[in-house]
Amino acid sequence: MTGLPTTDCLLVAVTTPVSPDYRPDADLLLERCSDLIAAGCDGVTLFGTTGEGAEFGVEDRQAALERVIAGGLDPARIIVSVGALAIPDIVRLSRHALDQKVAGLLLMPPCVYRGGITEDGTFRFYAAVIDRTEREEMGLHLYHFPDISGVPITPNVIRRLEERYPRAIAGVKDSGGDLDFTDDPHLLLANRAGIQGKPERLFLGECRLGRVLRQIPGPGGTASQPRRREQLAPRKS
Repeated sequence: MTGLPTTDCLLVAVTTPVSPDYRPDADLLLERCSDLIAAGCDGVTLFGTTGEGAEFGVEDRQAALERVIAGGLDPARIIVSVGALAIPDIVRLSRHALDQKVAGLLLMPPCVYRGGITEDGTFRFYAAVIDRTEREEMGLHLYHFPDISGVPITPNVIRRLEERYPRAIAGVKDSGGDLDFTDDPHLLLANRAGIQGKPERLFLGECRLGRVLRQIPGPGGTASQPRRREQLAPRKS
């Protein structure tokens, strides 16, 4: 298979192996990702919260991504988290990942001095990244995880971003655990590619996308045997 399926897609967030000099161990990362794909996962997410991407330098993250792709992992089956503290670093990571032809990007809101960050500030943060990355189709997934970032991506922010950047915004990854938020109609974006159905509420992490992707954050990145959706939440007959 090339790329990610449009429905019933199992993406797994991968922990990042660390070398003795505190850099990503790209060879072990490639081995782990290859094992997950061989075990039945459709794709992987690198350097997100499970992968602790913000703990690594920009060049190290870029080199690790290049290594796993050079080692045979299909970039069209990779979502790359590009979160960092400085906007220029986020832009560098975004451009680099897109140059590698990855399936998409994942980005959490700003998290420094977070007590004073407003909805407009969150919007302007994402707008600055999109404008400076200068790629019309970024496949950007807005990462809503307020327990980690301390900053929610509100429905109003999502609506404003989708209206201004309809081709850049691919969807929302909702890890907030708030079902009222998940069910908000504004999260349906513009339904450009057709929402196939709501994410299952049993899942630890949920993506609301133009195409619905399911992601299991922690267990898939560490356990020896990831499980597909029908194993975790069998359909009712």
